[in-house]
Amino acid sequence: MAAAEMLYADSTCALATTFLTLKGVTSFLGRKKTFQLADVDTFRYAPRESYPGGVLPSFGRDDENVWFTKDSTRWRRKGAILITLTNGLRYGFTPAHPTRVRDLLVKCGVTELR
Repeated sequence: MAAAEMLYADSTCALATTFLTLKGVTSFLGRKKTFQLADVDTFRYAPRESYPGGVLPSFGRDDENVWFTKDSTRWRRKGAILITLTNGLRYGFTPAHPTRVRDLLVKCGVTELR
């Protein structure tokens, strides 16, 4: 079995050719969670301007029932990536370079919703 190639990593996530790790999924010790890319059904890029007042959602559930990970630097982020898993769970995270992560997810074969 070939090893996964790391494509992107920052303080909020790590994306490889076969998996996505989100950091700060729970408040308990900043726990991280890893998903196989095959388990990610779709994703959507949401720029900061698409949220009321241009403020990205804070840690926890937002109005669309998306669980946002913990990120102390969210106030300076330009956008969020919202993923939906095949089991229906939805997570949001705010990488330092969201458009780069969006392009890499598309390259890995994950369907983007517009």
